[in-house]
Amino acid sequence: MDDNVLICPECGALVKRYSAPVRENAPDELSPVMQAQQSQEQAVPRGIIWCDAAGKLRLRGSLCVWLVICVIGSLYPALSFGCGLYLFRMQDEVVAMFAPYPEFAQMLELLQVVLSAIGQYHVMYILFLLMYLVKGAAYIWFMASKRRLALYLVGAASGVLYVLLLLMGSGFSALWYVADILVTLLVLRKSWKMLPK
Repeated sequence: MDDNVLICPECGALVKRYSAPVRENAPDELSPVMQAQQSQEQAVPRGIIWCDAAGKLRLRGSLCVWLVICVIGSLYPALSFGCGLYLFRMQDEVVAMFAPYPEFAQMLELLQVVLSAIGQYHVMYILFLLMYLVKGAAYIWFMASKRRLALYLVGAASGVLYVLLLLMGSGFSALWYVADILVTLLVLRKSWKMLPK
């Protein structure tokens, strides 16, 4: 059977080929099969960030999973600090609620210790809350817009968190709070120029 035949003239079945036939009469035009193959090749994601057929930037699934982990890792501590500040603000009501029950006496003693620590470092708690919120929001913004400015914001918030933790005396654990942005930048190093400012 000729190489350019796509349908069998005997039975009408499609002829299976390993490459698309080339039209002899119009070498500049591509057959529909070759156009489909080229569009599939262009649609295959290359790298951690790529442009789709419409020219929009796309993130690979593994990077999206990592960024979601970073968002959770930023917003969970924000929730913790937010709850601590809320308890500090409502401490009289909380103590009055549990005071009549003797079985909660030990819990109330522990709560008083926590609330006194929050009272001593009240401004630090507010700063921690704000920086974690900024960091989580900046990660979400980066996932939506793919802009470098969002990652600069994450880096700035991570730097402030690092300094705050150093001031509180936890040097080694402070590295954990900047590790996520360092890993993110390391993963994006080859695709950095593709990201708009």
